[in-house]
Amino acid sequence: MAKTFEQEAKETAMKAVLGGFAKQITPVSTSIPTNSYMAVSRAIPIVGKRYNCYKISNISGKLRLYYTETSTVQEISKLANNIFAVQTRNSYYITRVLGANEENVYFAALYEKPCVGYCMKCQKIDFTDTDMKTILWQTTPVVESKFISGLYKIKTQNSLYVCLPPR
Repeated sequence: MAKTFEQEAKETAMKAVLGGFAKQITPVSTSIPTNSYMAVSRAIPIVGKRYNCYKISNISGKLRLYYTETSTVQEISKLANNIFAVQTRNSYYITRVLGANEENVYFAALYEKPCVGYCMKCQKIDFTDTDMKTILWQTTPVVESKFISGLYKIKTQNSLYVCLPPR
């Protein structure tokens, strides 16, 4: 059976967002999420269940954690040992699972739009058992920069960063 225009639009939108962070996505969504968030949790997301996590927000230059329980998880892509792209009915979450083996994938908040070929200055976000802290950070030169549905994916010579846009 041929896909309808609406099914193709949903599939294209999901691939654009999650595909920007993940390598291979198999769309199963029933709606097009419009919001993207960075989040942290101690749990690994599970398809078909709600996900308890803390959204990271940049309000007036101050990073804050806000507890949330998502709508039902529709799809998950593992981006690294501790980073997952999670799709719910209304939102996308790039989630860092605390306590998992970490790779060179970091969360950060940008001071300005990154430029390929130049070092990036940002607030690198680190997590402790009870809180979040930021560190003024300068990366190696940026190799690739993509703005994907409200978040930046920045590849440097040594690492990958998921970033909140500059405020």
